[in-house]
Amino acid sequence: MGYELLEKIIELTDSSDLLDVKFNSVARLIFNYFSFNQCAIYIFDEEKKVFNLSAVHGNKDGIVQVYHDGEGVPWLAIKGDKPMVANISRKAGWCGFSDSGLMGFETAVVCPIKLDGTDNYGILYLKSKKKKMLTSRRKKLLSVITLQLAMTIKTQRCISSLMTTNAQMMSVQAKLIHAEKLIALGEMAATFAHSIKNPLMSIGGFAKRLSQQFSKDSPLKGYVDMI
Repeated sequence: MGYELLEKIIELTDSSDLLDVKFNSVARLIFNYFSFNQCAIYIFDEEKKVFNLSAVHGNKDGIVQVYHDGEGVPWLAIKGDKPMVANISRKAGWCGFSDSGLMGFETAVVCPIKLDGTDNYGILYLKSKKKKMLTSRRKKLLSVITLQLAMTIKTQRCISSLMTTNAQMMSVQAKLIHAEKLIALGEMAATFAHSIKNPLMSIGGFAKRLSQQFSKDSPLKGYVDMI
């Protein structure tokens, strides 16, 4: 069934490499195993409603960088949970949909990257310049591969979310520490002001009484008034 292929894909997707690096290696393995002319992996952007090209291996003809909302075969594929196989001759054309990425190809195999029919994470897109058919065994293998790809994308997004949350928490913590320092300085300043104010008032009061004991012409009066 392709257990060796699955083992290699699992090993690649579990590595610490960046997602695009992982998927480029996966695309190369799938390309070699299934013998299509092109293997591409697209990741779905839920916010922008687009499929962005993440990896491609093989013939670069007709490669589409971004599939916007409703464009091409990818949007037909995500409506179902099983691999979608389209076999159309060049003369007949691609009936029922338009996809600029199919120019020059006769067979397209598009597999939705999902987990149990839940959130859509992307598509695995295989193209052949000749008419090809996939056995049920190979379709099942593609389904297992796309499950692994979906888990990889979901895990990566969870890690990114945790890192973002952690960074936000660290920022809030730094602000709290800074605020605590300012509060401590304020309390210290208030304590010092209170401690200094009492003796200064005593000094000022006694100096005023001393000043009243000297005549205006006394040379000492100036010093006492200065105090």
